[in-house]
Amino acid sequence: MMRNTTEKKHLAAKENKKLPAIDRGLFWLVNNYLVEIVLIVAVAGAVLIRWILSNRIVRDPSDYNNFLLPWCLQYRSLGIHDGLAQNFSDYYVPYNLALAIISQFFENPARPIGIFNSVFDFVTAIFVYKIGCWYLSDASSKEDREQAKKPDKSIRRRSALIAVATLYLPFTFLNSAYWKQCDGVYSCFLIITLYYFLREKYTASLIGFSFAFCFKLQAIFFLPFLLIGYIARQRFSIIKFLWVPVLYFLAGLPAVLCGRGFQDTYGTYFAQAQEHTDTMALNTANFYALGITHGEAMTIPAIVITVAVILFMDAAVYQKRNRMGEDKWMLLASWMMLTCYMFLPKMHERYDYCGILLLCIFALLTSRLIPSAVILVICELLVYNVNIFDGNAFPNSVIAIAYCANYFYVTYQLLADVNYTPTSKVGG
Repeated sequence: MMRNTTEKKHLAAKENKKLPAIDRGLFWLVNNYLVEIVLIVAVAGAVLIRWILSNRIVRDPSDYNNFLLPWCLQYRSLGIHDGLAQNFSDYYVPYNLALAIISQFFENPARPIGIFNSVFDFVTAIFVYKIGCWYLSDASSKEDREQAKKPDKSIRRRSALIAVATLYLPFTFLNSAYWKQCDGVYSCFLIITLYYFLREKYTASLIGFSFAFCFKLQAIFFLPFLLIGYIARQRFSIIKFLWVPVLYFLAGLPAVLCGRGFQDTYGTYFAQAQEHTDTMALNTANFYALGITHGEAMTIPAIVITVAVILFMDAAVYQKRNRMGEDKWMLLASWMMLTCYMFLPKMHERYDYCGILLLCIFALLTSRLIPSAVILVICELLVYNVNIFDGNAFPNSVIAIAYCANYFYVTYQLLADVNYTPTSKVGG
């Protein structure tokens, strides 16, 4: 058998030499760099998709026409200094600063806003690659991985393919480029937070989380993950959490220095929390979309339920903390984000963005829970359809059945992993 294989190789090489030089060169490229070629083409495709969509506006009524465009027109009229001094946008200062700068240089801000958001999709992919290289490394300990210059070629290639695959998750480019939303921005910083958490670089992790929080309030959904990480790992000081208020304060200074009041500036998120007090779910498919709609009566009970569910999981994680390998921490991060979206009141259709993204990253890296990730992505697209296309084929109450079923299945799998599966190669 070995002889036959060798003879076939020699025959193929002989036949190859008869081909023109251009063909031999192309075959050499394919044989040695096929993955790299695929990656280059795929990244170019991801850029093209976002470039095209960034110049399009979703159907009216749209968030762009009703909010982003009027805000940019205000900044263009007032200028950056006087614009930041006023309170006409419900985002915190960093994203407002980005809008103010865009408004000064572009007459039509649609494409620049879409491109600004999309840049973070690619930064996210870079850190997904880093997470993949770290998690898939063949080194037997954290110290060995730290000392190794870089993982082997097969791991780098697989990690790169997974990273680029995240750019093709449809809710990412629809959200950032087409819908002009910034969920990918704060999610990018949360992926960075997770990467440094897995590497036990906790200062960098908390700084990443602080930046995420400065861009959007929903980053707070990741805080319970960091808190259980602090309690279970017991490897960093609670003082590191002070990075959050410090950076939040610093991020607001540009507006304060332009003349905006302290309370008006730093109370942005508090004001957001007071909105939509009469409803439990806003065009979304979480637990409350099944029919629980009375926000005034259920808001506090919903918050209590969310805290209780998280505490039960935290107790399970703490009891089995020595079994918490990196795969379990990744799944727990996704579960935390999805749990907040599932049970907290007043959730919008985009607030599960990072939770689904984290689940997709987990599924691609571990080859587990792939069906659940696919179903949640489909549910997300069906809900998005109301805002960006022509309405849903199914009401949100029907989509919520599939969404909730998969959430509870992910919960079951996480509990099973924490309690029964063996430790992965590097423990937390």
